[in-house]
Amino acid sequence: MQSGWEFLWTVIASSAGTTALLALAGWMFKAKISHWLNKDIEDIKARHKRDLESYKTMLIAQAEAVKASQDVKKSMALNIANMRFESVRKLHESTAGAGVVLASYVRHCHTLSLDSQVEKLDDFVAQGEAMQRAILQAAPFVGSTDTCTLLNLHTAFFEEILALAKRGGQAMPDEAASQFISKMFALQTSADRVVHKHFGEMFHMA
Repeated sequence: MQSGWEFLWTVIASSAGTTALLALAGWMFKAKISHWLNKDIEDIKARHKRDLESYKTMLIAQAEAVKASQDVKKSMALNIANMRFESVRKLHESTAGAGVVLASYVRHCHTLSLDSQVEKLDDFVAQGEAMQRAILQAAPFVGSTDTCTLLNLHTAFFEEILALAKRGGQAMPDEAASQFISKMFALQTSADRVVHKHFGEMFHMA
């Protein structure tokens, strides 16, 4: 009988020990799982933080690149605008009144001394060359149609300079002089319109 009780207590003790061991193992397993989870969470948070910093750095770099590109475009646009303004200014300087002055000179050139005529022809040649340079420089900004209008004035201007030199100070016949004056006034008016148009466009853009 006694051995039976000993066996029973042995079984109970064994069951209690097993339960305790199982409880201890469960607690240790939970602690280990919790440690792993915490470690994984910290790793994920650190990785996300690194990714966020990298993304922020990339966004800042992209923003700076866009700003730099915009600054370059603004600088280029400003340089082109300055070039256009300067070319139209030279155009105005070289063409303004050129045809009218030459037409007026044709009327009374024969009254001047030979030295005065030579000096005046030199001035006209210099003005014609300046006009040609200004027209060619402005051509990219004013377009082909307006360039042709300006070149028509320049061509008529230079042709009359050569004709004056060939006449050797002799007056142009009245009828021919009247036709030439009318022609030069018309060409001058067309050229002035071109210059004023492009000045106006630039002022509206400012």
